[in-house]
Amino acid sequence: MITSNFYNKEQKQLYLDSLPIYDTENPKTVFISNFNIISKYEHLFQKDISEMSLPQLLNVLSMTAPAGYTAKSIKLSFYKDYIDWCIKNGKTAKNVNLLDEVTAKDINSSLAIKSQRIKNKNHLNEILETVYKMNDDEMQEQIKLICWLAFYGFNTDDIINLKKIDIDYDKKQIYKQSTEQKIDIAEDFVMELCRNCSNHTKITSINAHGYYDKKLKDNNYVFRNTYNCEDELITETFIRRRFRKLNNDYAEFTGGTLSLSVDRINLSGIFYKIYLLEQTGEAITQNTMIEYFNIHYENESTMRNEPRKILIDYTNWKKAFEL
Repeated sequence: MITSNFYNKEQKQLYLDSLPIYDTENPKTVFISNFNIISKYEHLFQKDISEMSLPQLLNVLSMTAPAGYTAKSIKLSFYKDYIDWCIKNGKTAKNVNLLDEVTAKDINSSLAIKSQRIKNKNHLNEILETVYKMNDDEMQEQIKLICWLAFYGFNTDDIINLKKIDIDYDKKQIYKQSTEQKIDIAEDFVMELCRNCSNHTKITSINAHGYYDKKLKDNNYVFRNTYNCEDELITETFIRRRFRKLNNDYAEFTGGTLSLSVDRINLSGIFYKIYLLEQTGEAITQNTMIEYFNIHYENESTMRNEPRKILIDYTNWKKAFEL
């Protein structure tokens, strides 16, 4: 439901009412969320997005755009459809949709990239040490290790299923199940985080009465649930909660915006590897993306579009971090 803070709320409600009732791919909550994102800029310009000039539209889209090419294209398509509806129904003085000539490549997503991506190892370490510079508790150590594992290419399932025996402290290697590879770890402190998380017996939580300890299950995994949890393995929710805490703690300590996840750090780690390759003089092409992202051609469309989109994302990542 459209709320009172929306700009031109009656018009946007009419648009929502015109949409199909049942649309599993694009439920109305997605449309409401998109309207909510641009609402403050509509109030700033005192214009509905359908009335904005092209520079104003590009400014709003750049301020609110997601980091990835595909996500930007989807968001752009939504606003195009809304403006088309406004023109068709006489809700705007304009008779041309200015976004028809705009593509995702035209939208500067540097702000989103800086909050959703990592530049390099130093950048990741700076974020974690800024937020958790005091003595680490168990939760903070888990957050740090999950972030570093993600940067080294471990996906969510790899992290969930990471066992204590997968870590070779002498060789500084961690076994990655999804690719059946032993990953070399350069940093001693990452190995120390592995040891600490593997040895955790409790985790400190907080409620209305203060801090208290919750005992962890005793099993063969590095990350473990508390005893009162039925699941033997941790779940994606376990990991999402830790990123929610990191992002919120970062906002509290710095006043900045952070929106990290396993996938976003994972992607950053791959981009960082490709960047190091580029610094050796290697030309970075769509074939590079196919190799590093292990893209399989399910059809001609995938073969044509997916590597191209990732290459654009890589270029935008470099631009955002001034590489």
